[in-house]
Parts: sequence; C-alpha cells; structure tokens
Amino acid sequence: MFKILFIGSSAYVIYLMVNDYEPTRDPNIDTFKVQYLLGLSALLAIIFPHDYSISEVSLAIRKNPAQICYDKWF
Repeated sequence: MFKILFIGSSAYVIYLMVNDYEPTRDPNIDTFKVQYLLGLSALLAIIFPHDYSISEVSLAIRKNPAQICYDKWF
C-alpha cells in the first residue's frame, strides 16, 4: 500500500514539475511568509539538536544533511 502511495505521489510531483501551474506564477497571489518558516525551523533546531557541542554544530555547517545522516548510520 505504501509503495503505491509513494509511486503515485512521485508521479504527481513529476507531473506538477513538468506542466505549468499558473497560480504559482502570480506574485500577488503568493502571500506565504517565509520568515515564519525560517523562524520555526531555527526554533526547532535549537530545541531538538542531536548534541549541544561545537563539533556537532561545525559538522552541520560543513557537511550537507545527507552526509550527516550517512555518517550517523554507517
């Protein structure tokens, strides 16, 4: 069931990327405040860190997130 959901949602995302979706091109309609998203993500990063250490923070700055996840699991 999850495979069907994943394949279906992937196909829908590809469909949206290939075809033009006109309402997203009008800047007057786009009223999403990115500041709220950035503030919330910064707050969650402070509340739920992996470790409060200088080395952990510097690793997060230096590496991309995929590399950090790979290093933690392998």
